Amino acid sequence: MRSGLEGVVSTVPLSTGEPGAAGETHDAQGRLWHWRFRASEPFHRVQGAWMRETPQGVMGVHGTWLNAPTAMWWDCPDAARALEKALSPGDRFDGLHGPLQGVRFEKRSIQLELHVDFARQHPLFVCEHECGLAFAHSLWRLVELMRTLGWPVEPDVKASALLVAHGAIVGTRTLVQGVSKLLPGHTLRWSPEGSSVRSRVDLVSERHVLRDMTEAIELVDNAFMTSVESMVTTNQVHGCSQVNLLSGGLDSRLVLLATRKHAPDVRSLCFARCGSMDQTIAAEVAGSQGTRHRFHSLGQGAYMTSLATVGDYDGTVNHLASAHHRSALEATPGWDMGVLASGQTANVLFTESAPRHLSEAFPPGPVPQALRPLALEATQEALASSPDAHVAKIWNRSFLSTNSGAYSTRPWGVLWSPFASVDVVRAALAIHPSLLADHRFYLSWLSQKHPEAQDHMWERYRTRPVLGARFNRAVWQATWKARIQKRLPWHAAHSMSPVAHWRHHTPEVKAWFDQPNPALLDQWKHHPELKAALGSSWHGFGVTAESSVLTLLEASRLLFNP
Repeated sequence: MRSGLEGVVSTVPLSTGEPGAAGETHDAQGRLWHWRFRASEPFHRVQGAWMRETPQGVMGVHGTWLNAPTAMWWDCPDAARALEKALSPGDRFDGLHGPLQGVRFEKRSIQLELHVDFARQHPLFVCEHECGLAFAHSLWRLVELMRTLGWPVEPDVKASALLVAHGAIVGTRTLVQGVSKLLPGHTLRWSPEGSSVRSRVDLVSERHVLRDMTEAIELVDNAFMTSVESMVTTNQVHGCSQVNLLSGGLDSRLVLLATRKHAPDVRSLCFARCGSMDQTIAAEVAGSQGTRHRFHSLGQGAYMTSLATVGDYDGTVNHLASAHHRSALEATPGWDMGVLASGQTANVLFTESAPRHLSEAFPPGPVPQALRPLALEATQEALASSPDAHVAKIWNRSFLSTNSGAYSTRPWGVLWSPFASVDVVRAALAIHPSLLADHRFYLSWLSQKHPEAQDHMWERYRTRPVLGARFNRAVWQATWKARIQKRLPWHAAHSMSPVAHWRHHTPEVKAWFDQPNPALLDQWKHHPELKAALGSSWHGFGVTAESSVLTLLEASRLLFNP
């Protein structure tokens, strides 16, 4: 389970809990409100916990503060003043960079504000009840609090449909009815009179204003290099190793090259199918940069049967990306990790095919016809608060879905992508689509600022990332090859993690999917509507849908059986 902030404001007396700030306050109607707040002990050296109670209220911050004025910011008076300012009214919280969460409670007015970081790498979950409000850093911890308070813990059918349809629960829902998650960069304001949620960062008004390639490259590179430097500095001041995840793609490669400009000693880790291009290319890149490199073979996919990540479940599938993260890190002892660098988010930011309509932002995967109406309704509700389709994809595909894999690295380090910083995202969204077409911006950026990235093949297209006729031909070939392979009756085994192939051809994995534990199947009792829609057909809708169903059943076993 993660560490972080938690708290309760309730008209019902609270039992004695963990050490923290606690008290009672009468509202204007004379009702007595009981409140308690706590910041749990951080798991990692690069994380901190700060909570201060004054006669006026309570403030708290928890997580990794990448641009902190000092390493031990939780014990520094100057840092405390900066935190108080960031938590005061006026949407200043995003001046604190990194995976952080914050709380501010005013005793007299009984007003509460909760903040989650821009990329929502350090999440908060909230339950509003007729008796008050409870929040926590983990869905599991919040359920524990709800049971202590006597509040109901029941399944959310629409959230379950979202998980099965998308492999992730988009929007604010969670598997528990009445429990919501704060969206990336959002703030919740609550009082006995009601609540509201708002996005703190304007991602729309400066859209597509950059039409000059040189200007766009300068803006993005400055923001990106600043983000990388703050990550490296955080590891250095806390005495942690600089560890970068590395594949055969461009995004992790660019992060590694930028990291090497600030850190003399870097360790890199690649995990993939043995013999894959990712293994070969990552080793070549690491060798050229002089990093201490390690490769972890994913074998024949046995990691897909691991249940180790379900206890940190955060709305995404347990058996695919999060499981291979975990299997690789478990096999990498002795690395004193702090902030673990990745290249996530870049592919959504610099895409030439950004969605124009909300329906394109997160189309459902192959699901039974009977489930589609419920999944479509839940998806439309989930995306409705997004200002446009591209922001919806960033919030839901990149931050909530892909980057939610951060929970799987919790025992070892804090997963972070420099591309997820607010300044990089703003700069990327300012680029006009004409510059992004045919990978022009991304490859021009590499050519001008990070030319070493072009010395090695790009795994996706099996050619060097250099603009020209050869590159265009490789893109065309790869695009058509992917379209053809999608229609083939067999599953290719050439990618870094060919999960569809392993699911059908690795005996251990095939048996695990084909014959789930009966105790797991018993959890359908919590989801009668979904079971009626799916029947036994969920086995025929691909490995992602199957993994989603098994994730749902595993999480249900832990959540709904007190």
